[in-house]
Amino acid sequence: MATHAQRAGSTPAGPSLLITLAVQTIHVTLQHYKVPFAFTGNVACEVYGEAIRPSEQVEVLLLNSGIPIPDFNQALAHSNPAFFTCLPNGRLFFHNASIALPNSIEVVFNLPGPTSSAVPTAHGAFPVVPYSVLLLQHLAIWESILPGSKMQLAHGASVLKMLSVFRRRTEWQHDATFDPQLHAASVERVGRFFAMHPSFRKEWQRMGLLPGRPGAGLAVPTSVARQDAHTVRPQQPRTSSEPLQTRIEAVLPAVGQPPTVKPPRPRPVQTQSAPPKPKPQPLQPQKQTQTQTPAQTQSQSGVTTEKKIPPTPKTPKLSRMQVRRLAARTTVDILATHGFSCALFGSMACKLYGNPRIPNDIDMLVLPPPSSEHTQESIKDLLHAAAPTQFLLKPARDPGATYRVLWFLPTPGTKPTPSKACKVDILLPGVMHLPVLPADAVIWRGGAGGGGGDGRGGRRRRRGGEEDAGDGDGDGDAGRLPVLPFTAMLVQKLQAWDDHLHAEEERYREKAPVDVKDLEWLLGVGVSRYDVQGGAGVGMEWVRWVEDEFVRLTRARVEAFCVAYPRWVEVWRDLGFVLPG
Repeated sequence: MATHAQRAGSTPAGPSLLITLAVQTIHVTLQHYKVPFAFTGNVACEVYGEAIRPSEQVEVLLLNSGIPIPDFNQALAHSNPAFFTCLPNGRLFFHNASIALPNSIEVVFNLPGPTSSAVPTAHGAFPVVPYSVLLLQHLAIWESILPGSKMQLAHGASVLKMLSVFRRRTEWQHDATFDPQLHAASVERVGRFFAMHPSFRKEWQRMGLLPGRPGAGLAVPTSVARQDAHTVRPQQPRTSSEPLQTRIEAVLPAVGQPPTVKPPRPRPVQTQSAPPKPKPQPLQPQKQTQTQTPAQTQSQSGVTTEKKIPPTPKTPKLSRMQVRRLAARTTVDILATHGFSCALFGSMACKLYGNPRIPNDIDMLVLPPPSSEHTQESIKDLLHAAAPTQFLLKPARDPGATYRVLWFLPTPGTKPTPSKACKVDILLPGVMHLPVLPADAVIWRGGAGGGGGDGRGGRRRRRGGEEDAGDGDGDGDAGRLPVLPFTAMLVQKLQAWDDHLHAEEERYREKAPVDVKDLEWLLGVGVSRYDVQGGAGVGMEWVRWVEDEFVRLTRARVEAFCVAYPRWVEVWRDLGFVLPG
């Protein structure tokens, strides 16, 4: 997956089949339950046929503010298990046949603001948020990102691109009453953006957000507080005097059996040709055959039964690998909201490159901006503050240690043990000779791991899948994860082997044989799989990101490893190392 900066520079060719199927299924399902809604976020731009970047999730605005989002997610997954899965932390995923990568995508429901008169715009057969409101949502995201960062520059480019679309589509009007809070908060926000990007004045005036010729129908109540009601994550619903079960029944009537809601097979997304360059075609609904719910069938046969609310479904139990993926995904998401790039290394990175071994924990290299004064402990505090029910800080085993151990808990109250939770190690460049890695050198991978042999014997050249569907650890998260470049990760794993081999404590020395197995897989399968070249190629690219002392130590470690395991000498030479003999 490309970085935000990379994605902003190119126009997606059109929605993927997964996005198309997800939008159609959600549309059919929510219509079946008579829940008013509108698509929002990046996927709404795809519905308009004006995609900014590939959608990483499907955002839906529920127009009933009394809906309890967490319970709605669980009820939807329970009623339609063929298409939806709700994880223990409450996140909902649409999946096609399975929840394994790459056949799933997260579905995020949001609620309108308290003063909103949200009436969706019908684009084709799909209800969507007005395009101008999508533009203001992107503007709010732009302002929330660390000023001057690459991510903010990328989002600024997205806002400018959306403004050019709004200029071209003169038939689109701005409805300030759709979300008065967002509109009011955007007045000062637009002023700050326009000071940095002094263009599209007429478009901002057309929305009534810059002085000049006023737009039509832009009156906003003066009592509206200037705060943005749209957030990336679902808002908590306002309290209601009705019992929770009654509220769920009101918005999601259940039947004795899951309803038969079959989305149509998505037809390939075609491309409209509009000068000066082809534009992606918006999502189009497909004709569907009329289906009957079990309740409808019983009614036609003369048998009447009372509809009952099913009991609260048990949350699915996550595998060890799913817990680790969820820990990594959550960590990456929180760091990104604070403007930090990051990359996995160690055994989790090996797993993402295809190594079949399931990691015990995750090691995360955080890449803060140059001006940042954050420490490893302050970043742990940041993660804990952002998700206090999912991140737990515990004292280190050594009473004299000044650091704390960060644990990720898949559900609140989970015991922090390797079998049920996941330890998250946060490190900064330079610590343990970790590379000073530029953000654009980070690799994004989503492989499930496994396959490609056991790493024994000589160097093998294998092609084909990098995911092992047979290890039982498919992931329920659709996003890819950032990792170190292959050779940088390889020499870090070599350092771990050397450190464990010469450790004073036996519990660390016991890890050395495990490191050897990882290294043998990386050398026997990974090197040929990723076509790593030595000499002036990427085989020695890691050298430019580390200090000379680490280069010297790595050469000595390679020699020691080849003495202990001589069958790998030629592989190390192919990577660019000069070895005796």
